[in-house]
Amino acid sequence: MLDLPLPTGNYNPLVTGLLGRVTYLGTTGKLFIEDSAWKGQLAGAGPVGRQLLERMSALEARGWSIGNLSMQDPFWKLTGKGLLGRSLRKLSLGGYHWDWDMQRDIPVKRIAINEGLVSAAGSMGMTYGNTTPAKTMATLMAHELGHEDGIIRDFGADWKQVASRLTPEEQQILARRMLATETNAIVSQLYVADAIGEHSFTTDRMKAALVRGDLGAFIHSTWGKSGGSYGAFGTMSRGEAKQFVNDYLASTYGSELIDPRTGKIREFDLTRGQGHQFGTISGDETLAARMAETRQGVTPPDSALGRFFAESATGRWALRGAGALGALAIIGTVADVGGAFRKSPAAGFGRVGRVGADWAGYEAGSAAGGLLGRSLLSVSERTPGFLGAALIIGGGYVGAQVLDSYLGGKIEQTVTSAIGSLTRRFHL
Repeated sequence: MLDLPLPTGNYNPLVTGLLGRVTYLGTTGKLFIEDSAWKGQLAGAGPVGRQLLERMSALEARGWSIGNLSMQDPFWKLTGKGLLGRSLRKLSLGGYHWDWDMQRDIPVKRIAINEGLVSAAGSMGMTYGNTTPAKTMATLMAHELGHEDGIIRDFGADWKQVASRLTPEEQQILARRMLATETNAIVSQLYVADAIGEHSFTTDRMKAALVRGDLGAFIHSTWGKSGGSYGAFGTMSRGEAKQFVNDYLASTYGSELIDPRTGKIREFDLTRGQGHQFGTISGDETLAARMAETRQGVTPPDSALGRFFAESATGRWALRGAGALGALAIIGTVADVGGAFRKSPAAGFGRVGRVGADWAGYEAGSAAGGLLGRSLLSVSERTPGFLGAALIIGGGYVGAQVLDSYLGGKIEQTVTSAIGSLTRRFHL
């Protein structure tokens, strides 16, 4: 076991290493997600990406709204969440896709992704430091847009109520529909991720299951915990779900969907996954009419300030500038860069060099943790997401601590001495 000396004073290598990444993202305009950025990523994802954008435009023409899950999103009002509930839920809710509120007969018609959570995950290294929040946003949108495949699936949020009015045969039909629509969404997400170079522990888990032929079992285990219509998965075993999805993939997209050498999703026609019903459920006609209706859904409140930041070039650059300045201010305070510069310019640049070393250590440690997480995924698709997060963040901590303990102080002293010598030699 390594006997690592603890950082002295208020200086913390983990914090400075993490903030080094945040500063980089802020100064390069990658800390915030612009609509034009993630839409541009989808447009660059080949024919499938362009088909998804066309599907999005068709949804918007029918009254859907698509965007960021903000604190003013209609989701909170519909679910009865107050300010505290919203704040807590935003820490774990990645986004939502909601057609109709069947109980209250409300056309919600909204897809929203929690951009703050996406940015935070990227900042902490959950995307292995090799992608941007805009790319992650594009893959998540690809998943949600992939659900709009014409497979009638929404029969209410409470599974007990659903099961009470559906026959056992209808429950199994609903289970097959849920498996099919989730498969379409995942295939769309993984294709876009491959096309634009987005990698994260989430997409890696899906890819590992798909390559092994276990995607159906993965969906059964993961989404079956969500309740709602996914409660229908209780009518089949994991093995039956696995077989159904494998058969569905082969009959819908062909056996050539996955490149056996690389594991990447090959180009496919998104429309081939549309309209598979797998049988009839009582109430299908009413539900289909509602889902096809052209009627404005609920939308978040609009503001002039929001439009300024989202739609104008000046607003986007202002947001980038704010992100960069904010990140620099935080790292300057935590690492006491200002205090070091007050001592002397040489000491200030020495402290900046030490922060850079901590950042490099955090990146290296995060990458190592990510590789370990990926190796675990190759063994079992049941590797939990929180374990991947722990490995990546823990790896970043160890990397920053080790590099700071053995090199950080030396780098700070070396840079300080070198600049001090130059200053004295040239009388600067």
